[in-house]
Amino acid sequence: MNSLEERYNRHIKMEPLENMMDNLTVDEPLEEDEFVIQYRQLYNEVIKELPTFDPDLQLKWFKQLIIKSQDLKFIKNYNINCERLSRELTDERDIDSNRKVILEYAFKLLSKLANMKFPEAIHLLGCFYSHSLPENFPVKVDFNTINQVIRKDDSMALRYYIEGAKLGHPDCAFRSGISFEFRKGIPNDVIDHLAEAFAYYKIGAINCNNSDCMFKLGIFYTYEVVKGKWNLKLGINWLLMSIKFGNSSQACYELGKLYEFDYLIPSLKDKIIAEFDGDISKFKDNEKALTYYHKCATLYDYSLAQWKLGHCYEMGELGLPVNASKSLAWYIKSVTPSTDRKKQPNVIGMLGISGWYLTGIPNVLQPNDTESFKWIHRSCHANNKTKFPRNELILGYYYLNGIGCETDLNLAKIHLTNSANSGNNKAIELLHSM
Repeated sequence: MNSLEERYNRHIKMEPLENMMDNLTVDEPLEEDEFVIQYRQLYNEVIKELPTFDPDLQLKWFKQLIIKSQDLKFIKNYNINCERLSRELTDERDIDSNRKVILEYAFKLLSKLANMKFPEAIHLLGCFYSHSLPENFPVKVDFNTINQVIRKDDSMALRYYIEGAKLGHPDCAFRSGISFEFRKGIPNDVIDHLAEAFAYYKIGAINCNNSDCMFKLGIFYTYEVVKGKWNLKLGINWLLMSIKFGNSSQACYELGKLYEFDYLIPSLKDKIIAEFDGDISKFKDNEKALTYYHKCATLYDYSLAQWKLGHCYEMGELGLPVNASKSLAWYIKSVTPSTDRKKQPNVIGMLGISGWYLTGIPNVLQPNDTESFKWIHRSCHANNKTKFPRNELILGYYYLNGIGCETDLNLAKIHLTNSANSGNNKAIELLHSM
């Protein structure tokens, strides 16, 4: 026998596949799709090159195994050797068993590559343990199917991320930093988790040119996330580097916020004022702020920057004239999905659209309470995890007064309570008056 399972027995000590698979192949012809043919071609290539155990080819083979583990049609009709089963599997236990064979094989292969200190294999092991795959992974994985082989374990994920960071893997450095920053899987004896995160972001930014780490360094330096590490100049420089190396929309928006100055947190405003000896005109720059916001809104299609421009045109901020039509246009842009970027519709932009429907815009938009209600309602149900106090307040007020909807005191109370729970004084007053 000269099959893949026999050769892998010698290389990674695996159980022969025929002992794990009871299904026999059949000789009758089967119309195969292109992906099955590609799988078989790669399978044959792996058999041919197995004595050399080329890491790049083996990693490609691992990814193909994961792809097929997520392909129900393949799992029902083929075994790991791409041989057609004697019958199509229908019982869930049989399907899970066939998938498990492929997954166990795949992760033993990935573990071998990791033991060979192959950085991308180490990275992927960490990603699978954290149940968070990189965006460029070739298939969307249902982790419920992976759990039978590798369960979520943040401490194991961090172990692999740290190992990958030491080998110079950019995303491992970033994920190590994220793990420490947000206390995911970190040891109990870590004294300063933010300082550890800062150290890994530096490794990723300086040694690996990782733009996400550059952005994080920009934030850490600017907001003094680690006590004693405030440096405005370094913070701005790292944000600029994040744009240069990774087209970071977040960094672009943060630079707009910095130069606008007015909406920064008080502690940061005080530091900047002190840095410039009380003369904030040496730093605050409306033109620079608008430049970054506009670049962020247009080049990166960043919804928060689009909302910001809509707000500036509504309120006449940053030196822009009040222009209702442009304000509405930017708000609409902020809630419009993008085809080439992962863009979440902006719920504050929805609030802005609701406001313009309520008041109307001469020669542009007729007042429409029903549409106004629809947009504020949508804004409060667009994100199940986060409640926005102002949006909840307004929706509660609409229900309380029957604006664009039937009066509903129960729903009014629910949304006003959501807002009041975040400390909104107006919502608290309305609740007391009900």
